[in-house]
Amino acid sequence: MLISDMQEKRNKKLAFLLMALTLAAALIIVFGGRERARVDPELFRLADYNSINRISLQSDTTTVELTFKGSRWKVNDRYNADRELVTVLFATLRQAEPKRAVSSQLADSIAERLENGGIHVTLYEDDHVAQQFFAGGNSLKTQAYFRRAGDEQVYMMTIPGYKVYVSGIFELQANQWREKYVFGFNWENFRDLTAEFPGHREDNFTITQDRHRGFGIPDIKTDTGKVHTFLDNVSLLTANEFLEPGDFTDSLKKTTPEMILKITDVTNATYSLALYHAKGSRVAGLLNKTDGVVFSRLKLEPIYRRELYFVEQ
Repeated sequence: MLISDMQEKRNKKLAFLLMALTLAAALIIVFGGRERARVDPELFRLADYNSINRISLQSDTTTVELTFKGSRWKVNDRYNADRELVTVLFATLRQAEPKRAVSSQLADSIAERLENGGIHVTLYEDDHVAQQFFAGGNSLKTQAYFRRAGDEQVYMMTIPGYKVYVSGIFELQANQWREKYVFGFNWENFRDLTAEFPGHREDNFTITQDRHRGFGIPDIKTDTGKVHTFLDNVSLLTANEFLEPGDFTDSLKKTTPEMILKITDVTNATYSLALYHAKGSRVAGLLNKTDGVVFSRLKLEPIYRRELYFVEQ
């Protein structure tokens, strides 16, 4: 073999070795860099959430204030908050963690979008701010982003083990935070319930509580089992959704309802629910003459009872 051929083979081996070393170095840089770029999973977490008693969720159009009052959370100091949603909120705060930092090329635009169109989340311990950050996502709601107040860096957020849009819980409107039970008062203070049927007044009835006979309808022999079941169904009635005041709720006020429930407690406070004719599988209503509410028709079937139903056979 010629010396020139041997040298050529040796050069090829050296070139191959050089390429292998270059590739190995590149992999070390890439994966080593990723290791160094790992984000602290505790970045948006508090050590303890038990002392948080107020949460502000502020967008560029509305503000939702969740406040702990005595034994439960309230929405904007007006309605009882849905307990399950509050549980989901705190579970999100405890479990959400950064998946990665957003690249510098995208960080500025997303940071601006979060500040101008996202949700400013503030957690309080009494009057002390315990934590605050901005939450939002992309237009398809498939990627969630958080940004700490005062920090331009944006992070893509995840809850390990779940495919969920993390920012969704912060984007709920005030009416979506409301407890879904329609009649949220103490039934131990119940005095009477009146059902009115504007188109069939002969079907109207009133249930009262008698010290000796219990619940019943005056002047008829009442099936007490049916009365108790009916009252249970009324007390457990839940809305599918509450509606913001607007053209739809205003139009309901000009329409004759199919049924009106009025409940009075021992303090003479009255709670009312007007139910209108069904449209498909949905029924619209007005709670306390002001708040729009929507039910599935199936939920109301045990509520549409007329006086004759309660007569003991």
